[in-house]
Amino acid sequence: SSAFVTVLLKSFAGHALRAYGDQGDALITQPAAFVAALNEHLLAQHLEKHLTIFYGVLDRPTGTLTYCSAGQFPYPLLKTPEGTRWLEHRGFAVGLFGFATWEQTTLALPADFTLTLASDGVLEAQVATLGDDLVAREGHLLATVATQDLSLEALAGALGLLGTEPPTEGAPGPGLPDDAALLTLSRRPRHE
Repeated sequence: SSAFVTVLLKSFAGHALRAYGDQGDALITQPAAFVAALNEHLLAQHLEKHLTIFYGVLDRPTGTLTYCSAGQFPYPLLKTPEGTRWLEHRGFAVGLFGFATWEQTTLALPADFTLTLASDGVLEAQVATLGDDLVAREGHLLATVATQDLSLEALAGALGLLGTEPPTEGAPGPGLPDDAALLTLSRRPRHE
């Protein structure tokens, strides 16, 4: 049923995107409203499953990011020439409570930025080297993203995500303890 929640999310987002293209329905462009509608939809399925999500809409003409977080951890990291910081934004996970509400934030993005999102599996993969200290693992993620402009592959390598294969079911061996996912989105100024 966990995989079904992923399929449900993909289907829900696809329907919202088609409604935007066909009828001008703006739900998909409004992160808090999208997450609230997704919550209602998931609760109506009675799956007793939930999901966490960071939902953002990048408006390229205005250079803004409008986003909402629904229990997503770790928070996304925004790297700009001024520094790297967490986009801390609390919110309930989707599919838990009918009374839950979400807020959205709009942020003006500079001409030069990188937004990095990581699943909690990225932090869990660091337990072998950094131990159970969550603050140390978060600090390592922040420092790694902040230090230099890394390709996605180099970032994954610096975080210890490459060179290991997931263990096969029932077989001992090295591997990542959880699904580990990274996503980066960058914009660089054009050079004249």
